[in-house]
Amino acid sequence: MKLVMKNENIIEVDEQSFVEKVIDASENSLVLVDFWAPWCGPCKQLTPILTEIADENKERFILAKINIDENQQLAAQLRIQSIPTVIAFHKKQIVNGFQGVQPKPKIIEFIEKVYGSPLPKNKDEIYKNILHLIEINKLDEALNLIEDSLAENSNDAKIISLY
Repeated sequence: MKLVMKNENIIEVDEQSFVEKVIDASENSLVLVDFWAPWCGPCKQLTPILTEIADENKERFILAKINIDENQQLAAQLRIQSIPTVIAFHKKQIVNGFQGVQPKPKIIEFIEKVYGSPLPKNKDEIYKNILHLIEINKLDEALNLIEDSLAENSNDAKIISLY
């Protein structure tokens, strides 16, 4: 089964490319390795969550997908006991990991802990909510949302223009 990747920071890795695409790449970037299999139900739940987070953070980390059915030796070397398993590599070393499906906020918390700083929030939803509140004439609520957003990021030009 071939995965279709829509951006550069989500890659497929196999035993031949593991050192280059994961170990070597982790020298300059955080690399999250997702060990999965096509028959794995929980993997099918985790994949869209990881993909969404990777899409929202293209510059922050690489998501490497490894099918354990096609890369059994690699899975054995890394002692993958159950799937899905996600392992974080940084500076050519394993720095942390988790097993099983996790909710999006928990995965973001995991990445932020490994990365050492917060991931930027996707503000499209906030902008949409503010515009909707203005449209339906709930200006006080819109103003509260704008002020909360400005408290988090005082130089967000779009939020300032909505103010």
